[in-house]
Amino acid sequence: MAIRIVEQGIQAIQGGQQVEGARLLRIALKEDGMDARLRATALMWLAETNEDVSFKIDCYRKAITADPDNPDVQQRLSYWLSRQLPNNQPQQPSQANYQQPTPPPTMPPGMVPPGMAPPATMPNSTVPSAQALNVGQQGTTPNQGAMPIQGQQRVVGVLGGPFGDGSGFFVTRDGLVATTRAVVGGQSRMNIDLISGHRLVGEVVRSFPEHDVALIKVNAALGQIPTVSPSPFVPESTPIVLMMHGGKGIRSQRRSTRDESTPHWFPTLVKRAEIDAGGDPIYDERNLLIGMATRNTSRTNDYIYGLHISLVFQCVEQYTYELQQTQGQRTTYCAQCGHISRAPQYSAFYCETCGSVLPASKDVTRYPQTNTDALYQENMHRPCIKCQAQVGYYDSRCLRCGHDMNEPVQSNQGWQR
Repeated sequence: MAIRIVEQGIQAIQGGQQVEGARLLRIALKEDGMDARLRATALMWLAETNEDVSFKIDCYRKAITADPDNPDVQQRLSYWLSRQLPNNQPQQPSQANYQQPTPPPTMPPGMVPPGMAPPATMPNSTVPSAQALNVGQQGTTPNQGAMPIQGQQRVVGVLGGPFGDGSGFFVTRDGLVATTRAVVGGQSRMNIDLISGHRLVGEVVRSFPEHDVALIKVNAALGQIPTVSPSPFVPESTPIVLMMHGGKGIRSQRRSTRDESTPHWFPTLVKRAEIDAGGDPIYDERNLLIGMATRNTSRTNDYIYGLHISLVFQCVEQYTYELQQTQGQRTTYCAQCGHISRAPQYSAFYCETCGSVLPASKDVTRYPQTNTDALYQENMHRPCIKCQAQVGYYDSRCLRCGHDMNEPVQSNQGWQR
């Protein structure tokens, strides 16, 4: 039954009826006992019914789960994932070397998706750099007087963190460095050591505690950055090299495990005691960047986990998108939650995401403000008994005037809490 529905769906797609073909394929994919190769083929055809890259990647991920050894699915998934990586990636294999998906034996011959082959070369990166935005984190033009850096910087040192010195690597040519959130902690400024011995001061511009990723901006212009692997996953027993600042490298491999983890994490055979504070780039045997070392381990052993490079670049893309949204505004980095705060634009004192006092406001007298409704989404909380603002509270203090709600206030009606 499922085979016939898949055939009808493919015929509909070939006839230009994308919506009907997608509907039939979705019906067929609901069959629990569906053959793995047939399911993978149906998902590859389903990916052709929508031009959205995220939709295609999701279909190919499901297809590779159903048929892990299918080279056609692996090639297509690698291609679409590489579309989101920086423009220094290895070129996509030519169309002559790109094999069309092989349908299962039960499918009618000749039913090969038309127009599936990707272009002969990879398109330019869709991730804009901070330099292209014409505005920096604090509203200044970036890379004025930038230090030119020649040669490839495979690893840099990230110094001054709460847990000791760590490592990192450049992810853009205009000086954006990736490391772990654990390396920077609650710091807003770090020292970046280059292989040449030069030391630059870097500003932490964004961090993602949920992914253990932090981004640091230095005023530098690079000729090249590490080449990133387009592979969507790291197979078991893959040889890896973990690079640490100072020239030390650790040869190891991806650890085999029965434990299920999220797709962006992969276990290694490197022990936590062998590395620095984290953020070390991980390369494969082809010298391609495949991930970043963290100090996260499982509950049963001391082997660390690596974070796949695709998630690191998703964080870079999110950061550049946020820069576009706040272009021309005065912003600052909130070290507590890792977000970009627009509070300076309103002369406000608190982060609109987590409510913590921003670093520039800790040593100043905080007073009631009247222009922060749009920033804090006010008038949604009970009023403060001192300033009557409905901005809300954080750590028992009013987000507008800083009054401690546990302290009484004297009024015409007497003392109030």
